[in-house]
Amino acid sequence: MAMHFITSMFTLTALCVVTLLPAPAESIPLRKPFGPPQGECGYQTVRMLTKYEGEEVAGGYYVTAVKHYDAVKREAYRISIEDGLFIDAHGLPVDWKRSEYTDEYGAALLALFVMDACGRIYLSYHHEVGIVQHSSFLSGMPIASGGEALIVEGRLLLLNNSSGHYRPRTVIASQVIHRLKAMGADLSLADIDMASAFD
Repeated sequence: MAMHFITSMFTLTALCVVTLLPAPAESIPLRKPFGPPQGECGYQTVRMLTKYEGEEVAGGYYVTAVKHYDAVKREAYRISIEDGLFIDAHGLPVDWKRSEYTDEYGAALLALFVMDACGRIYLSYHHEVGIVQHSSFLSGMPIASGGEALIVEGRLLLLNNSSGHYRPRTVIASQVIHRLKAMGADLSLADIDMASAFD
């Protein structure tokens, strides 16, 4: 009994020591973590990881060039809230079944979204590695939140902060919840997971 207790304590101590050791330098994202509010907009932002800089040029990070949308183009992806529902730029309820993008598996189930420092939310079901990324919406500029969403007939069912380009920590990513509530979104059916591996 005593030997089992000592062995368990040794294992627990070793686990704690390994957990507390600093991560290798190559696993730490190279970036300044937060950007200042843009103009009079008050949401705090996080910058894109530096390794993706130049991705908009073929061979810059990916073999292909990542699309970066200008201020006019990104408006086609801006969503609004009406009667609690998510509405796209055409005035229709956002719905994964009407996704503009399909692959060999069918329509994309999860959409990419980002929010800027002013609380404008952009969303698209089109996601191709090396072509359309979270960085596409704001042309690689800082975001106030980003991740994935599942929306059916305008109702939000899932929201998370999964973005490899920005790796938004929980405190940053959760700003979108504040914004959606302020816009009148119905979040009653949503499974919201902003617990981040990036914290």
